[in-house]
Amino acid sequence: MELFHLVGVRCDGQAKVINWEAIGAGGELLAAIGALIAIVYLAMQLKQTTQALDRTERATRAATSFQGAHSWAELNVKGLDNPLLA
Repeated sequence: MELFHLVGVRCDGQAKVINWEAIGAGGELLAAIGALIAIVYLAMQLKQTTQALDRTERATRAATSFQGAHSWAELNVKGLDNPLLA
């Protein structure tokens, strides 16, 4: 099956043809490049999201630790103020 088609006539009188296989191959190349760009972009987004979750987890742990220490300190102060324990 011939994928060459007559499109028109050039100024020098010769027929102008288009190779549709070459155009299709170019389209496939562009699609592959686009897919590669999309994969790289998604990998970068995944890395950023993972880093943000790690930072959030560390901040939550630090806040929980501080809150526990603060509660323990308040309990000790209340115990010192209690005349029955003094």
